[in-house]
Amino acid sequence: MWVYTLPMHLSALLSVLLACAPPEAPAAHDTLPIAQALATQGMTRWPAESLPLDWMQTVWATGLLGVHEVDPSLGVDLYLQEWLDDELPRFTADPPKEFNSSDSMSPAMIAAALETLEPTGRYTPILDAADRYLSVARYAENGAIQHWGDGSVFEDLDQVWVDSMFMVGVTALNRHDQTGDDTFLESALTQHDAFVALLVDPNDGLYRHAYDVPTGENIPAEAVYWARGNSWALLMAVETYARLPQDHPGAEALGAAFVAHAEAVLNTQAEDGLWPTVLTATPEDGNYTETSAAALIVTALMRGVDLGLLDPTQTNPAIDRAIDGLLGRVEQDAEGAWVVEGTSFGTNPGDYDYYLSVAQLDDIILGVGAVALAFAEADGRPRAETP
Repeated sequence: MWVYTLPMHLSALLSVLLACAPPEAPAAHDTLPIAQALATQGMTRWPAESLPLDWMQTVWATGLLGVHEVDPSLGVDLYLQEWLDDELPRFTADPPKEFNSSDSMSPAMIAAALETLEPTGRYTPILDAADRYLSVARYAENGAIQHWGDGSVFEDLDQVWVDSMFMVGVTALNRHDQTGDDTFLESALTQHDAFVALLVDPNDGLYRHAYDVPTGENIPAEAVYWARGNSWALLMAVETYARLPQDHPGAEALGAAFVAHAEAVLNTQAEDGLWPTVLTATPEDGNYTETSAAALIVTALMRGVDLGLLDPTQTNPAIDRAIDGLLGRVEQDAEGAWVVEGTSFGTNPGDYDYYLSVAQLDDIILGVGAVALAFAEADGRPRAETP
């Protein structure tokens, strides 16, 4: 009799042991290998000496710096030094090169980051040019910097663009890291608050693309919110908060503004885990999900969770969906090269139909940089536990 009942006893014992055993830890994201591959491949595909100084290249360089922070063995610092070194003689000439827009001055962000990694003073001429531009740039009445300056391609426009929150704001933050001068940190916070006042819709909590200074009106006039623009704002805000002392008088308000914005953005996440190019909870046909915006948004969300600003139980599942969605945008071609799909091209303020008409292309340098940044940030993060 005992022989026949033994399997039943063992089964019961096994059930008890399994019930008492601790649950398995959720799997972690394994995205660094792709980030490393994108960085290595991109540095070969886009030789440093061939790159102009402009905002798309700044986003690419920002992604590279994110990878470098996790893996400094790839030679990212040398590549970025070569990029700036090739342009440096223009800033030491007589007269020196001058910046004339937020876009054009954005590489100073990378110059400051390189000086933080290795303080040589080599890129002081580029940083001085950025300081000169900021001293003569146009500002709205509340202090928000206008996107275009004298001598720029759109110098006739007196407009504040959300893009400047990243281009100018993160430059100020990197200058703070480089110098330890709190004036730069205060400048970033001041710009953030000025942009919130001009661009955030009080009903939806999302950013319009632009504010026209002469008319005092937003562009677009209707409740249309460009995804990449909102990603610029979200990332700049969380990066500013990360540097503010917790007893700073502006820290609480900044944190609250970031949380409100993040929650509004989360409400528009699409089924594929990414975000439509015009943020809305019910995207229509043609309102495609866009790669670079999703990559920058999820990077900001991860940092918001890590800083204790966002509830991980609510946010981590959305982060998982976004990372999975981005993985679906990265494929290897027949030769084994990685291809980042679905990044929209440069985008000016416009109406709903205009945003949907902006071309979505593969392997745009800004999209590759944004995805590399997100994947470097996501690597090793445990996936949210499924109920």
